[in-house]
Amino acid sequence: MRATPKLRSPMRTVSLTIVFAIAVSLALLLFASAASAGTRWTVNDVPGMGNTDFSTAVHSSMPVIA
Repeated sequence: MRATPKLRSPMRTVSLTIVFAIAVSLALLLFASAASAGTRWTVNDVPGMGNTDFSTAVHSSMPVIA
């Protein structure tokens, strides 16, 4: 016995497409705003640190994008 595929109504398909588009848009917006909300340090501007290699550790209660 072969199962027949269940068809969705056109309105449900449109609704799911809109929900998916909104979810993707929100994800992109959150990622873009998180990247621009961070702090950036330029080490070469610190006296004595120009052209110097160094290491640092970062601790945060929020996710860190490096």
